[in-house]
Amino acid sequence: LNLLIVLSSPSSRSQADDYLSFDIYEVKRSLMQELQPLIDRGLLVVDIEDRPTLENLRRRIGQPSRGYQLFHYVGHALPNRLVMEDIRGQRADQDSSRITEILRLCTDLRLAVFAGCETARARSDPFGVNTACTVGWRDLASLADRCVQDAAPLVIGMQAILPFRTERIFTRFFYQGVASGYSVAEA
Repeated sequence: LNLLIVLSSPSSRSQADDYLSFDIYEVKRSLMQELQPLIDRGLLVVDIEDRPTLENLRRRIGQPSRGYQLFHYVGHALPNRLVMEDIRGQRADQDSSRITEILRLCTDLRLAVFAGCETARARSDPFGVNTACTVGWRDLASLADRCVQDAAPLVIGMQAILPFRTERIFTRFFYQGVASGYSVAEA
């Protein structure tokens, strides 16, 4: 299987965005350590995109001849958008429709993991939405909802704001479970 890991830690445009930075190299080391048993057994090929602009992501997804079956995003998020980068490495929020548009290019995509806060939370309270102004169910959908509808049959997202330590623990045990032969649901 081919796995694309996207690590997004953009530089801040202002002091209010200083929280966006994290040690992507530590996250990369940790993930690779957990995935190494699968790599060693020839079951997994891992590519990492650590400068995730939309164009870099499109280019990366088009490279492998078999495409990617697994996608894993690590970074900050808001309901219905991922915090990625522009060409200068600064924050560039990307709407879920743009993300799923790119992920649809992975015709064999089986699993998308969004390890970013609130990626599985609707951008607003469904009971508080003015239905006269909505454009169907998509206005109520989270990034994870949109992805499962448009790009991947299995999606893992977060409904809350969680510290990176929590995400790392989840990721570690999730991939240990997968490497040990558990199904995605069991892992």
